Amino acid sequence: MYRTPGYRSWQGAYWLSHCDDYCTFIGYVGYEEIKDFINELEDDIEKFGSTCEDIKYHMRNNGSLQGYLFKCLKCGKRRLYFDWD
Repeated sequence: MYRTPGYRSWQGAYWLSHCDDYCTFIGYVGYEEIKDFINELEDDIEKFGSTCEDIKYHMRNNGSLQGYLFKCLKCGKRRLYFDWD
C-alpha cells in the first residue's frame, strides 16, 4: 500500500501477489503492451476466465477489456489482472 500507487478498475481493484508478498502495480495494458511476454501471463489469463486468444482480440488499453500489469518485488515475475466494463 505504501510502495506503489493504486489503480482504478471497472470492477474494483484486485491486488495480485507472488513470493508471499504483494506485487507492485506497473500500469494499464492492452494486448499490444504484453504481446511479447503473453506466455508468462497465461496462468493468470486462464485463472481469471479467459484465453490468450481472447486477450489478443479484445484487450485494448483504455478499452472495454482492460489489463492491469503487476510485477513481483522479489523474483520479477510479471502478473496480469483484467476486467470488463
